[in-house]
Amino acid sequence: MLPERINRFGNNLLLTFKKYPVSILFSLICAVVLLEVIDSENMIYDNTGSREQHSYFLLKMAYLSALGISLSFALSMLIQKRNFSDYLHLAALAIVAPMYLLFPKDHLAYTVKHAIFMILFFIMAHLLVAFIPYWREQKERKFWEYNKNLFVNLIVTGIFTAVLVGGLELAVVAIEQLFNVRFDDGLIYPKIAVFFGVFGSTMIFLLFSKKGFTQLQSHQDYPSVLKFFVQFILIPLLFIYCIILLLYGLKITLQWELPNGWVSALIIVYAFLGILALLLVHPLIENKSKSWVKWFSNIFYISLIPFTVLLFIAIGRRISDYGFTEKRYYVFLLAIWISLTTLYFLIRREGRIKFIPISLFFFALFSIVVPYFNVNQVALRSQKSLFHQNLKQMNVLSAQGKIDYDQDVDYNDLEQLISQFRFFQKRNKLHLIEPYTGLSIRNENRNVVYHFENQFTNVQHQKSPTPYSGLTIVQRNINQLIEINNYDFMVPQYGGHQTISLPENGNTLTYNRKKQIIYLQQSDEVIDEYFLGEWFQKLEEQSFNSRIDELRKTEFDLGMWTIELQLNSLHKYGNDVSNYNFSGVLFLKKNL
Repeated sequence: MLPERINRFGNNLLLTFKKYPVSILFSLICAVVLLEVIDSENMIYDNTGSREQHSYFLLKMAYLSALGISLSFALSMLIQKRNFSDYLHLAALAIVAPMYLLFPKDHLAYTVKHAIFMILFFIMAHLLVAFIPYWREQKERKFWEYNKNLFVNLIVTGIFTAVLVGGLELAVVAIEQLFNVRFDDGLIYPKIAVFFGVFGSTMIFLLFSKKGFTQLQSHQDYPSVLKFFVQFILIPLLFIYCIILLLYGLKITLQWELPNGWVSALIIVYAFLGILALLLVHPLIENKSKSWVKWFSNIFYISLIPFTVLLFIAIGRRISDYGFTEKRYYVFLLAIWISLTTLYFLIRREGRIKFIPISLFFFALFSIVVPYFNVNQVALRSQKSLFHQNLKQMNVLSAQGKIDYDQDVDYNDLEQLISQFRFFQKRNKLHLIEPYTGLSIRNENRNVVYHFENQFTNVQHQKSPTPYSGLTIVQRNINQLIEINNYDFMVPQYGGHQTISLPENGNTLTYNRKKQIIYLQQSDEVIDEYFLGEWFQKLEEQSFNSRIDELRKTEFDLGMWTIELQLNSLHKYGNDVSNYNFSGVLFLKKNL
């Protein structure tokens, strides 16, 4: 009996390898590369960034091979459906290999744009699996059976993989405890999880699909577990979301206020859960004994109409106030897709359900390839326009169109401007706003944002509206004589956002009020830094103590400099540590 079962399992394994050779190859590559990533985290590299670069290369390979699993499986379905040559499997390699060039060679050049591409390509590959065998066919029930079986296989694969990984790791724990053996300094646990979570789960899923496309699309009785899941879990959840959204819609109508931006997420979740529920019960819609399914299918898309209007208002408000970002672009795009899907199924009661994955695929494709309207260009164009608009409102633009850093600026306005500056910095696009800033700055400099912020010399700090505002911790008599002692230089008025040029080596001393940190820099590169926030907190704790005058000065080293700071005043506005504001005298001494 046992040899027969082993023989049957071997035959199933051979059949799986024959039907899905490239998917198995990609999953093995992905698993092995991720094992190398785990090992690389414990390797010692020099300080040239080679460790980060090596990890970046490995993660690119892992991602592309993971993408190849889905792409090759989609091609396998197409080959089996159309009886194409088995050599078409190699097309997955031909698609994935050039995609390596889409990502920058240097990990420092990797930006949000590349992360978006990675996510979208992964989603599109899975959507291809869902519809590519039925691209030119109208067999609704077979399309549903095919995707239902894929969905069920995916859920079962997740359960099997979790049990397999958990069981193997428990076995390792037992060996370690019983036989006093240690494996690989604990790295064996993440390695087991990675290898069997990737390669093992792929093999399990493919074994469930070993008979291929014909088995996946075969007609079967409707699974009672799906009916139970939709009827007693999904629909009650949707009902709860619907009530919440209706009450919120009533609230903003009565109070005549614009909707909160967070409501967009809830509407999108409601729309996708509802569409998923309708897809899962699709064969039951025409079954007269299942009247609840018919009722739900009729009412759901009607309920989406007011919620879609609310979604457009919510995202429109955010875009109007803060411009397009990648996140807002996709919320807006999803709002359009939900509107079109609602309209399609309301007009065509017998609409084809494959419209859903196909339309999603092309919306995703549109967002990354269409010139002028793709996510990258829309977001950059919008934020550049908003950056210029905010500069005009702050009244800091000179006649030449550059920022006058000596103008008075409100701290809250500066914070918003810095947020936009950081947007361009994270995307390696600072050159787009360089004509305004007048600064020749490098994107990869980690302190470039602080460098920009500290150019503003007259920042007006607004007091917090909290009852705790205006706490005076130190207030010194400014007529008191100051003892210079044995220091080389003195800065009589120091505080706020200031940068001081030191007399040697082109070094600068920069203070960041928000971070409470003094930086010693050379050509925008940080040499050393010192955190003042802890000292400020100690002073606050002693603010009603007679020892406060003894504690109002501190000495510290930065690079080759010894620095003493004597406070003239220290105030706190609100409860946030970043709201300390001080002025004082700075003494500097060059250490030989």
